[in-house]
Amino acid sequence: TGADTVILIDGGIDAILRGDELSLGTPSEDLASLAAVTSLAVPRVWLACVGMTAELRDGIRHSQVFERFAALTQAGGMLGSGTILRGTPGGDQYLAALDTVETNQATMKRSHVHKLIRAAMQGVFGWHGDFTWISPLLNQAWLFDARVVAAQHLFLHQLHQTETIWHVAAVVEAMRKNLAIREISDLPI
Repeated sequence: TGADTVILIDGGIDAILRGDELSLGTPSEDLASLAAVTSLAVPRVWLACVGMTAELRDGIRHSQVFERFAALTQAGGMLGSGTILRGTPGGDQYLAALDTVETNQATMKRSHVHKLIRAAMQGVFGWHGDFTWISPLLNQAWLFDARVVAAQHLFLHQLHQTETIWHVAAVVEAMRKNLAIREISDLPI
């Protein structure tokens, strides 16, 4: 028997954006992965996002993320959320996995997202340097029906014929030039 579910995990929340937001964060990898998994012939394709607020340095406006949550909820694409907590089996396994990676890949670049999630799990809060705001939103995991996310995206269908990450980036840039980019709302986030 084959797989019945594929779960794509995004470190950050930019994979749920539809394309006309003020900033898409780092869209190339996220959109290439989303296009690939939503074309698979499996019954369920889910998108999990963790690390909300980790992408402030990329210009993501969280008022626009919350607007996307609402739109995805209306369309039946929001599947739920939960918190990754230390002292729970899942939270402790996550922290152990981070420790293993850091120990065995000490000379490699470390994940900005995972560093911030770990801090949030330890109860750190507030500004910690430029564009680094640690909050309980970081260790919140959000689950979506990836096909609903893909169906609402404004130009994801244009990426199905791309073959390299450079081609994906070029398509994203070209498509954004033809979109009316939405301004941020007056939400206090």
